[in-house]
Amino acid sequence: MRLGIDFGTTNSAVAYYDGKTLTTIPLEPQSDTPQILPSLIYITREHDHYLGTNAMRIYAERETGRPVRWKRHYIGEFEVMVAGTGSGPIVFMQEAYAWSDEGAQGRLLQSVKTALRDGTYQGTRIFDRFYTLDELLVKLLAELRQRAEQFMGQPCTEVVIGRPVHFSHNPAIDRRAEQILHKAARWAGFQKVFFQAEPMGATYLHHISSATRQRLLVFDFGGGTLDFTIAEVGGDEPPHILATHGVLVGGDDLDRRIMAYLLKYFGADARIGREKFPYDILDKLLNWQTHPEISRPEYRELFHDFKTKSTDPAAIACVEALVSHNLGFALFKEIERVKKALSYSDSAELHFEYEPISIHETITRQQFERMITYEVQVVADGLDTVLRKAEVHPEDIDIVARTGGSSQIPIFVQLLSDTFGANKI
Repeated sequence: MRLGIDFGTTNSAVAYYDGKTLTTIPLEPQSDTPQILPSLIYITREHDHYLGTNAMRIYAERETGRPVRWKRHYIGEFEVMVAGTGSGPIVFMQEAYAWSDEGAQGRLLQSVKTALRDGTYQGTRIFDRFYTLDELLVKLLAELRQRAEQFMGQPCTEVVIGRPVHFSHNPAIDRRAEQILHKAARWAGFQKVFFQAEPMGATYLHHISSATRQRLLVFDFGGGTLDFTIAEVGGDEPPHILATHGVLVGGDDLDRRIMAYLLKYFGADARIGREKFPYDILDKLLNWQTHPEISRPEYRELFHDFKTKSTDPAAIACVEALVSHNLGFALFKEIERVKKALSYSDSAELHFEYEPISIHETITRQQFERMITYEVQVVADGLDTVLRKAEVHPEDIDIVARTGGSSQIPIFVQLLSDTFGANKI
């Protein structure tokens, strides 16, 4: 049996099409959204792993709010060779040490798919073991296959995996990403693996449901990327793809814009003596996965020094609390909740309380739209590009299909309405 997998940055889904009926596989039957598996992996110190909402729940129970306790470990010696003043080199032995968080019971991984964009990323060390990127992808893909087999009651050995139009605008990195994903799918138990650009799912769905020929634009805006497809669909002829285009902007980027707005609570406006608060620390705060980097002992000493010199020592204490008590994921979940709420309300309340952090903000839709001005322009430019590649004008498009969580955000809906007409959306 051949499955279709929408392997998403934020969420994943599986479906089966028998030529007449599309069946979506329930992946988490007890969840509010049973057809969706959050693309999360929690790996314990013993190297057990949990996926989806279960990963999120266990991480929240075990890790959120606990103190980070770094300890330095001796890991061995290595030989160093440098040029000498004479005829031969100077050789000496150097001891090597590594730091680890002794309080951690596990590690949560989110947006693993995004790592495929990085042509140099090989994997990550989790406690005493190094996991390659394809090993991490296998955990998600194998679980999706197994849950589908349990539901279907038969082996699922073939798969079509949706992929972004571009993992990267660098062709070599793009090819490497697909090769890694292909290898992971084979390791996950699929004997035959095929790829299809992510917007093609919506394209074919509209094709089989349209009795007449139409020109369709698919606007597929997920957590990691935005993909466009323009195609002629419907009627008795097969779909005809006129153009595809992808831009490297997604819902995670929009979350970071809200976090950037909240940096005022974490020292963005503070001065350390005559200097501004270090940009590299603020930059690491924009992604909860990089918070552990600034919880290390050298930063703890730095923050202690900052509090004595800063114009806002309370904000420095908030940074310390955020990174030293593993609060980043919880804060970003609240940010994501507010972002979603702003798709349906003119304003939303953001609340995050953990001594000494106290954030209570009313964020309006208008404020949010100002925060994401750059991303809106990137999306508008991408829309112009795909129309140009297809050699069509906005009035030539008969219908616009939106898919992906970020496609619900009103400013992007308005952009599409202004370009093509609200009656086509």
